[in-house]
Amino acid sequence: MKIAYSSKKAFQKLAPDSNTLVLSLLGEGSEMVETPNTGWKNHLSMKFSVLRPSGPEGSFAPIDDQAKSLARQLKPHLEGVEKIIIHCEAGEIRSVAVATGIYAWAHRKLDTAKLYEINSNGSWMETDFPHTDTFGGRTYSWISRILSGKDD
Repeated sequence: MKIAYSSKKAFQKLAPDSNTLVLSLLGEGSEMVETPNTGWKNHLSMKFSVLRPSGPEGSFAPIDDQAKSLARQLKPHLEGVEKIIIHCEAGEIRSVAVATGIYAWAHRKLDTAKLYEINSNGSWMETDFPHTDTFGGRTYSWISRILSGKDD
């Protein structure tokens, strides 16, 4: 399985591929990304905001709940997918965190899983496991756990 993250702008340069699932991560005020109705295996759009710990204790509940919800919605669509592209507006925080979670799950399941970044030219570049902040770390951890069936 090939898992890639990108910006909205880079994603829009790509030609549709019938073996590729697309996941558009929409922040507050974001609009659905227009894609042709044909060509992609499936195109899912989900609200997913960048959240930071809140409250006096630095509660992680909003981050965790959002990541769990996204993973549960995504899970039924992963069967038989060869490639998945996850994009957000900038391609730097939300898409990286979600792609890393899917990669962590897929790599344990399929040792052939690879993680890519789609650059501004629309080229797929293989990348290492990215460094993430608290938001990204908690997000990819929950997504990986739920896709693995450890927290359904």
